[in-house]
Amino acid sequence: SNETSISSDIIRCVFKDNKGTYWVGTRDGLNSFDGKTNKFVQYKHTDGRPETISDNSVWSVIQDKSGRLWVGTYYGGINQYNYDSKTFKVYLDINENDELKSPASNKVRSIFEDKAGMLWLGTDGGGLIRFNPEIKKYEEYFKWDPTDYNSLSSDRVTSIIEDEAHNLWIGTLTGGLNKFNPETKTFSHFYNNDFDPFSLSNDQVRCLYADPEGSIWIG
Repeated sequence: SNETSISSDIIRCVFKDNKGTYWVGTRDGLNSFDGKTNKFVQYKHTDGRPETISDNSVWSVIQDKSGRLWVGTYYGGINQYNYDSKTFKVYLDINENDELKSPASNKVRSIFEDKAGMLWLGTDGGGLIRFNPEIKKYEEYFKWDPTDYNSLSSDRVTSIIEDEAHNLWIGTLTGGLNKFNPETKTFSHFYNNDFDPFSLSNDQVRCLYADPEGSIWIG
């Protein structure tokens, strides 16, 4: 395909950074778009070149308060993009000695920065993870535990937002909506109930948005 065109027509996410550049995550590569030239720059993984993006299936892009760009990939953990060198540094969860840390924790579908500057990673099968961007460490793991009613309802996390009270709201693919209390580190759950018209309409949550009035919208 034309290298100044988009790398794939299957788009997972779009993000505008503080420089005005649009970042488009697709099933086959990350793209930056310059509105002045109307051209794309493609970023793809190349075997044997660790400075390239770790995986071509890109699901999430955010920029943190310090201006760092973070990219979540489906098979290659998270990447930090270096604007100066136009290269990537990958951060994989590789300590397989801990049962909480599974390869699924590298399937990152969503990234969210909370008000304290921590990054929260929503993974497809590895639950919810807190990542410290200052020391570049996976610090805390939250997974579904069938013996603990206050645990995450599903390990397939699709979306994360924070409300004004600093609670995290977590959408899952199979377990409805979760509200996470960071003080008690417990989850409360919201599910569909066919007999309750005021319940969640479906337990497959794809996206979340907190509006300025304090309402949370659930897709």
